[in-house]
Amino acid sequence: MDGRLRVYAALAALRVACSVLLLGMVHPDEFFQSQEVMARHFLPEAEDALRRQLHVPWEFQLPSPNRSIIFPALVAGLPYKTLQLLGVKLTGWLLLVTPRVLLCLLSFTLDAVIFAVVGHLSRGQKLEIRREKQEKALLLLASSWPTLVLLCRPFSNTCETLVLALCFAVLFLVNPHRRVLCGVLHVQTVLLGSLLAVGFFTRFTFPVFFFPLGVELVRQQDALLVHAARKKETVGPSVVRRLAATLAVAVQGLVAFLIWSVGFIVVDTVYFHPEVVEGGWNRSMLQKITGNAVIAPLNNLLYNVQYDNLELHGVHPRLTHLTVNMPMLFGPMFLVFLVRFLRYPDRSFFGGACVMFPLACLSLAPHQEPRFLLPTIVPLHIFTALHGRTGVVRFLTTYKLGLLLWIGFNVALTLFFGILHQGGVVPMLLSLATIASLVLARRDSCLRRPTCLPASYSSG
Repeated sequence: MDGRLRVYAALAALRVACSVLLLGMVHPDEFFQSQEVMARHFLPEAEDALRRQLHVPWEFQLPSPNRSIIFPALVAGLPYKTLQLLGVKLTGWLLLVTPRVLLCLLSFTLDAVIFAVVGHLSRGQKLEIRREKQEKALLLLASSWPTLVLLCRPFSNTCETLVLALCFAVLFLVNPHRRVLCGVLHVQTVLLGSLLAVGFFTRFTFPVFFFPLGVELVRQQDALLVHAARKKETVGPSVVRRLAATLAVAVQGLVAFLIWSVGFIVVDTVYFHPEVVEGGWNRSMLQKITGNAVIAPLNNLLYNVQYDNLELHGVHPRLTHLTVNMPMLFGPMFLVFLVRFLRYPDRSFFGGACVMFPLACLSLAPHQEPRFLLPTIVPLHIFTALHGRTGVVRFLTTYKLGLLLWIGFNVALTLFFGILHQGGVVPMLLSLATIASLVLARRDSCLRRPTCLPASYSSG
């Protein structure tokens, strides 16, 4: 096995181990966006007292739920149900670890997508050079602390990142000429419209990460139209024809987005308003669903545009994402990427836009946390790796100083966020499962003063 592949295999094993062994709490949302929501549906009747004490996050409360139930149901509900069907008793440890292991395994989707897309975009180069870029992209991704920590935690940002990776795969790896249903439906457009809906109902911020890809899809289709027309005619297609083709792409994507969105709205409405399905599926039920429709991402957007609401969560200077959060997430890679983008914006405008456009949009909001930028890990690694024999990739993977800087940065932040940050909360909650019920009933008063709000499900 090649030396780089051996290192990658070791890093992959380390990622799986980190998903189980690192008990530091990055942010309470890693519990309250998934596990705490789903645990109440799977705790046994014998633990009814604990079920009543489970905290319902504000984002999942009526009258205006801010989160779709789709993400927690897939990330936590599905594995919990699987274990339940297998007859496995759901302990606090399993409730904690199972979603992490699932997301850890799903995170290897990013590895596959980045490897394939880097290979596709460098296909005109020699095989040796192309393979070197692909392998270095994998090494940088697998050794980064966001991969070892954040991508293995059940944040909605993690799912948002996975969906964005699939969008890159569709844009660059699916045949752009492929159509189905007698040539009516364009496969790339339908898939991207569907993924846009999935991402939007995961986090309402997803469209800002998706927008450069949507523009690139239109550009690619327009270029294909011009190329095909010039093969048959001496002049290119008219402006009207090109605009009509662009509109057709947009309409197909919009229809796919709306179909999936309606499905998600129905699921959310039935979950948050179960009374609408009383009496079976009939016209009256459809009227009830329409009258009580829950459009979670829209509710979240309306909540976040109000400054008073954001003050409850903390407000930051507008440059926090640029000057603090991106360097905290990606360290020297982002700093060199930023310098390169500012000096040579025309060399990889699309790659720069995939990172800088969402960064600029999210910087408009006064509440800024590093994990909000997690999806940029996909374009940042792809388009940094394309310059694999020069610049930051060569520095970080070839020179001793670069290797030490990269390893030291990621080891330090993995230890801090994976182990030290609120590191005693989760072990204490897990230990409560073996303590007398009297102590269990008093755990809130013991914990909430010095820590973030603890997750109740893990003490089951």
